Amino acid sequence: FTFCKECKKDDALKSIPFIFYTATYTDSKDEDFALSLGADRYLIKPQDPDDLMAVVEKLLEEYSNKKIPARQVPAQDEEIILREYNSILIRKLEDKMKQTEDNEKVLKEYVAKLEESLAERKKAEQIIMTLSSAIEQNPVAVVITDINGKIEYVNPKFTELFGYSQEDVLGKKFDDIDFYPPGKTEEGEELTRKTFYSNFVRFETICKAKDGRLIPVQISSSQMKIKDQICGVIG
Repeated sequence: FTFCKECKKDDALKSIPFIFYTATYTDSKDEDFALSLGADRYLIKPQDPDDLMAVVEKLLEEYSNKKIPARQVPAQDEEIILREYNSILIRKLEDKMKQTEDNEKVLKEYVAKLEESLAERKKAEQIIMTLSSAIEQNPVAVVITDINGKIEYVNPKFTELFGYSQEDVLGKKFDDIDFYPPGKTEEGEELTRKTFYSNFVRFETICKAKDGRLIPVQISSSQMKIKDQICGVIG
């Protein structure tokens, strides 16, 4: 604003077209003040570069062809100009304060949601730790497989009961580790497969430990789902 005012007071500069291009002073009162100081155009950022150049070229053409005379701005009282400029600054300050308050409100809401999310995550982690501990310390052998029947987890009771270490079984299917004795393999595999087609299966069969011992067992297995999609079986 000051630069425009000084240019329009100078005999050597006052006939040069003056364009405001701003992203800060966007109120209509800002434009009125700029025009009162002698500005020819008042543009708000952003503008397409081609559109911006078109405005500049048109204005220069109007001046060069004398279609419009150089703007003659009458002398203005400095106090009036200063008062107007101060009112603009105060308005911008109020806008910034309002924006800051809005940003602070958004930030507080974000922090509250973040804290809520962290609390929920901590609660979920605690539940997972509790469930993990329960499975690890379960007096019953527990096995988890993927949807292809490959073993993903066995608890300590499983290794104790059947003599297999985790390294022996992880990533393998039951038939890979000769888990069922002769005559029971097909029956055991068929009963295991049934779990993938029904939510819950319970059956009795004979399993074979790593050292060859035959162990009568009751197997209860159910599907594990994530968002209604079967991801594996726990038995």
